[in-house]
Amino acid sequence: MASSAKIDRELARVLRRGRAPHVLLGVDDAGGRSLYRGAAGSCRDASTPLSADAPFFLASVTKIFTAVAMLQLIDDGALSVDDPLSRWLAPDLLRGLHVYRGHDHSASLTIEHLLSQTSGIADYFEGRPRGGEALFDQLRRGQDQSWAAHRALAW
Repeated sequence: MASSAKIDRELARVLRRGRAPHVLLGVDDAGGRSLYRGAAGSCRDASTPLSADAPFFLASVTKIFTAVAMLQLIDDGALSVDDPLSRWLAPDLLRGLHVYRGHDHSASLTIEHLLSQTSGIADYFEGRPRGGEALFDQLRRGQDQSWAAHRALAW
């Protein structure tokens, strides 16, 4: 593997190309042992250098990780793609999740609908709620934050 200094210089070069505000890289071996952790760029306030352990936003990449985890659970027999969400989510979390033309379709949603992105649930990442702004716009300004399940579903 290349030296840490060489990888650090490459991260800085990628940053200078101007296509990203910062760059984070982590490399682990097959056993999960960390071989390299590095970062280039600055934090939201632009005055603090970014550290290799800084949290970062994955955007749509999380869909792949979620789908893989769900498919592993399905393969293990822990759940089925045909399971209604009501089997796994409390009624107060599910109620009102997918309302269309005044009818709440939330109870008919299945795991397959979520995995295949055919649930009919709106895109709340770039879409703007009434009287609010899109999550994407907030994140672009550096207003990232952790959300509990109740808060995300309420949004």
